[in-house]
Formats: sequence, structure tokens, C-alpha cells
Amino acid sequence: MNQPSNSIEYASISAIPCTSSLKAKRGPRGGIYDPFPIKFYRMLDQVKDEGQESIVSWLSHGRAFKIHKPKVFAATIMPRFFNQSKYTSFQRQLNLYGFSRCCRGRDAGAYHHPFFLRGQPSLAKNIVRTKIKGNGHKTMKLHEVEPDFHAMGPLDDAQESSSDGSSVSSLPSLEQLTVVSANS
Repeated sequence: MNQPSNSIEYASISAIPCTSSLKAKRGPRGGIYDPFPIKFYRMLDQVKDEGQESIVSWLSHGRAFKIHKPKVFAATIMPRFFNQSKYTSFQRQLNLYGFSRCCRGRDAGAYHHPFFLRGQPSLAKNIVRTKIKGNGHKTMKLHEVEPDFHAMGPLDDAQESSSDGSSVSSLPSLEQLTVVSANS
């Protein structure tokens, strides 16, 4: 009897055209703020422009990023871009926004999200913070099949622009991107 396994396969959306605008949101009192994923995306660009990629950077394929020097990142970069300086708080934000950590292979220690891709900043607008639920106990996560981003090939930094004017609103939901494997 073939039953679906508990593994989840990564689905790349890098081929979907999108717009390049990353406008700040207005808060309930009229102030402007950037959600964490957009602020982090801008931080990665600025760190690259400043030549600090030895601390944090996109990986060569553009589908994940890695914090190479967590202590230096927490002491020098985090206070400039976020209202926190504890690395564990930063990791918690990544988890609340659905980022997954690579545990094995060439990308071990890196984080990825289907909507967080180099050269496509407007996709980050689709990353939604999960609600904090429950009783303080962590639930077991399904065993995730880690994607091999190197086999997918690198992303172009210029993929963001779209000749047909397609918008982000035509993107699939995360539920549509998550494919439960039927192989046991």
C-alpha cells in the first residue's frame, strides 16, 4: 500500500516574472515600516555594496543566504538594520517567517525560502509571518527533503524585470508550492 511520506519537496518559483518595486508599508497609525523579509533583503544588498560579504551573503546560486560570522553579524550589522542585537532573536524571526535552514551538503547553515531569491526583491512581499500558536511546546516538523540548489543553476540578478508587466499577484501560494511526496 503506497502511503504519502512525511517529506516535503522544495519547489522553485524563480522562473515566475515579477515586478521590482519594494515600497514600504504604512502602519495602522500612518507611519511607514518595512516587514522583516524586505528589510533583510535590503540589508543583504547594502552589505554586498559595502564589501562585507565575508560576514553575510547570498550563496552563489541565489536561492539561499548564509551568515558566515554570526558574532560579527550580531555585533556590527544587526544593530544597524534591526532593533535587536541578539542573534537568537534574529533566528527566531527567520523561523517565524518560514525560512528553513539547510542542515546538510554544500549549503549547510544557510537559510532559504521559496519567495526569497536574489534578483527578485518583490517576491519577499509574499513572505508572511506565522502566528504564534499554542502552549509553548514546539511541534515536530515534517522531515524535509533539502533541495539541491546547485543542481538548479544560478539565478540571474536581472530576472526581476518583466517585459509583459506581470505582477506578483499572479504568484502561487506557499501551499501550492509545497508538494508532498508520494514516494516512501
